Amino acid sequence: MRKVMIFCLVICMAITLFTPSMVAEEFPVESRIDNAIEWLVANQESEGFWGEDPVTAVVDTAEIAGYFKAKSIQAESLEKAQKWLQTLDTNNLDFTARVLPFIREENQKKELFETIISSQKYDGGWGITNDFESDVLDTVLVLNSLLEESEPDIELIKKGLNYLTNTQSENGSWSYVFDGEPSIMITSEVVLCLNKFVSATNLTSSGIETALRKAGDFLVFKQQEDGTWGTGEESIADTLMAYRAVVKTLGHDPVLVVENIIEALQNENGSWYDNPYITILAVKALSEKTDLPHAKVSDIKVFKKDKEDRTEVYSFNAYEELETEVISEYDNSLAKQTQFIKGPHGNIVYSQIGNFLNWNTMTSDPGTYTVIAQVKDNESGKIIDSYEKTFVIKSSFDIKNIVITTNPQSTSLNKSVTVDIESAFYIEANVDKHLNVTTSVYDIDGNLINLYEDVVECKALKQVNVVNPKKFEPDVNSQNEYTIRTEIFEGDSKIGEGETVFKVQPPPPPTRIDAQQSLNKEVLYPGKDSVTLSYKLFGEGTPEAPERNPIDLVLILDRSGSMNGTPWSRAKEASKIIADLILPQDRCAVIDFNSSANLRQDLTSDKELLKQVISGLGSSGGTSIDAGIARGIQVVDSVDDPDRQKVFMLLSDGNSNESRALSQANLAAEKGITIFTVGLGGVNEGILKNIASVTGGNYRYSPTSDELIDMMTEIAGEIFDTSGRNIVVETTIPADGLSVREDTIEPEPSSVTTDVYGNKTITWDYDRLIMGQEKYANVTFEGKNLLSDTVVQLTKNAKITYYDANGTPMEIRLPDANIAVNKYKLDTKIETDKKQYHIGEDVEIIVDSKNLTSYSCTLTGKIEVVDDNDNVIKIIAKDKDTQWQPGETLTCNYNWDTKDYIAGIYKVRVTFREQDKLISSQIESFEIIPDRNLTNTVI
Repeated sequence: MRKVMIFCLVICMAITLFTPSMVAEEFPVESRIDNAIEWLVANQESEGFWGEDPVTAVVDTAEIAGYFKAKSIQAESLEKAQKWLQTLDTNNLDFTARVLPFIREENQKKELFETIISSQKYDGGWGITNDFESDVLDTVLVLNSLLEESEPDIELIKKGLNYLTNTQSENGSWSYVFDGEPSIMITSEVVLCLNKFVSATNLTSSGIETALRKAGDFLVFKQQEDGTWGTGEESIADTLMAYRAVVKTLGHDPVLVVENIIEALQNENGSWYDNPYITILAVKALSEKTDLPHAKVSDIKVFKKDKEDRTEVYSFNAYEELETEVISEYDNSLAKQTQFIKGPHGNIVYSQIGNFLNWNTMTSDPGTYTVIAQVKDNESGKIIDSYEKTFVIKSSFDIKNIVITTNPQSTSLNKSVTVDIESAFYIEANVDKHLNVTTSVYDIDGNLINLYEDVVECKALKQVNVVNPKKFEPDVNSQNEYTIRTEIFEGDSKIGEGETVFKVQPPPPPTRIDAQQSLNKEVLYPGKDSVTLSYKLFGEGTPEAPERNPIDLVLILDRSGSMNGTPWSRAKEASKIIADLILPQDRCAVIDFNSSANLRQDLTSDKELLKQVISGLGSSGGTSIDAGIARGIQVVDSVDDPDRQKVFMLLSDGNSNESRALSQANLAAEKGITIFTVGLGGVNEGILKNIASVTGGNYRYSPTSDELIDMMTEIAGEIFDTSGRNIVVETTIPADGLSVREDTIEPEPSSVTTDVYGNKTITWDYDRLIMGQEKYANVTFEGKNLLSDTVVQLTKNAKITYYDANGTPMEIRLPDANIAVNKYKLDTKIETDKKQYHIGEDVEIIVDSKNLTSYSCTLTGKIEVVDDNDNVIKIIAKDKDTQWQPGETLTCNYNWDTKDYIAGIYKVRVTFREQDKLISSQIESFEIIPDRNLTNTVI
């Protein structure tokens, strides 16, 4: 009988394969589905279930009832099945997930939800019970169940989806157990689950789309010669599930033959193999043959992007920006478009949703790549149309930058130092190279002092290559300038060169400006992120009067009518600069005068308030210098603080009653007040010179208002001890660097220029910096398509120039600013309670690890003890998942008993990984000693 059945099936298959239109007319898909449903209803047990034993009954009944519920059919049969499912003992998550969509009693449903939520593992997946690790099948079952809810918990579901995408094998498959055999069935189950999420929520991601495409490619690769994955009773379920998965990932074309075979295997009674489970899977497979909305993909264009420019090309080097544009027609309310890049080995390397795709070639292997565009039906997830276009990535190796740093950066005469030289070069490559590197040191006359040679094995995956550190000792007996040059050769050809300068300089003046730069974060996150670079200038030096007393400064400004216009504007501008120079312990007051004097602001340390008051001053009337001085004396007398220096700065452009003015000046001198005077234009210089002379101050003359700011700030330098003047801060942003919005630069720069190569130079000018004063300049950089595991150069050629107190031109050079782009960056420190231990003592280990990024992260850690040859002696902790908040430092303590180990050098090794990728590795050494008379050294 079985042989006859097989013979009949073969005949049916042959008819189906060679006369598909005829079969379709006689047995429409809808009729086949109706016949199958009738058979299922007829074979439902009176209690409401399908299946031969308790386990298969749960699976079969949940599968069939789920289809009936989704299609709103067979209400009576569905009701019986739901009642039976509600009676089951949900003692594991497999049963819980299958039964949950059919539970109607609110408390019971809530209890099952709480079980699912509390059972989710740290990796986002679920196991069959709390005692088991996550597995793919139970995670799929739970996610399918959660997606049936009217308001699914998206965040909970996303964690489960992450588990699924993270457990996908390189070949695109999934297996039932970790490192198990690839499974057609479970791979198809995951595809349908991911597709269900996208269709139910209208949400997706590059990771999900890539996983779907890779899984589809795997399933097609596993097709047998007849296009199926098996047609026997034991394997037909694989075919039915894989058929649906391929339709939703690659479209109908790879499985056109399979549709006919599925139909041919249907029994006359409507079933497949008289098996409820296989029958419902076949019904679902045939249900995929539905009408789809119109969509047409007609072309794909590929471009190379360079900032805002793009050129249509089909050949690329490493680390080039690629953009695609798909020419297609579809209704985005009914369908969506996804693009994939398939590598030369057939693997999906990237995906993106929409008409445009942006991708960086980075270190991708040389070869032919394919851009695939698919338009999918939103409701079913089926592919409506697709198109492919190829491009080539060529073998390339480019040295982008060579950075040479010295520590220290310079030295002073007669100050001996050993200079550490570190050379690093940044590559953009997709092939490995064997390079020769020379580091040469030349003196100021060009004489070769030192020559070092290295061989560097450059790996494309490692963008930053550091040459072995070098040392040299400069001659510090005289001023000298050493040129340090690094040259890189491939064979006999020089492919890169860089140099820096080390100087032996005169001793730095005691009064000077120091500068430093800093970043507000250690690392940039891949994708979109920003970082702020700050320059800090600090006035160094010891005032002539060490630790001077705080100053009470009174600005006395002539606001007579002759000052109106530009002179008055310049006077106010200069006054605001001076107000900005006071230190926190100083105070300043503002008086203006014409024929009388007015106190506009009493003594205060509030710089902003002072500048606001000065901005609001007006000008009119005559000139009465004596009134201004008298009002100033009243101000300082009112506080009567003998520990404070009292200084007036008087500005006038007119003539005043000399006797009255000198009378007030003599009174000021008696009270210990020093008056500095500034004359403008046609002023009576004699009066101002005498006032300054009587009180111990100095006089400056400004023929026009153009020199007024310089004159007043020169006097301020005498009052507050100037560290430097005419300060210029300059930095250059490389053309291929991150973007900077000019309106975010603080303070507003004096100039921003761009050269013919696109390099942007920002300049800030400062009049002067007094001792103890600080100035800051900030630049915020923004990146949009930052690539992980790369280094971005922010600035180059940054320098500060100024004149010191003696008028000597000075220059400070700052190192180029660079920052790494990485998803994770840790600073791990290991300590042991001692350095030496006797056999049998416990080693107490403390591990501090700080998240240097601005984002939370979770990594898997391992703590090991290794011997001096790095052989693992003991694993203290393994697969320890650790989560850090932004900037958080975590401390963990461990103990290791040395009783079973011989004397020698050992190391604690701490590593953190993201799956197979090493993020951080640190070691700390200690010693086990045999002699109990030796003394341990405590850290």
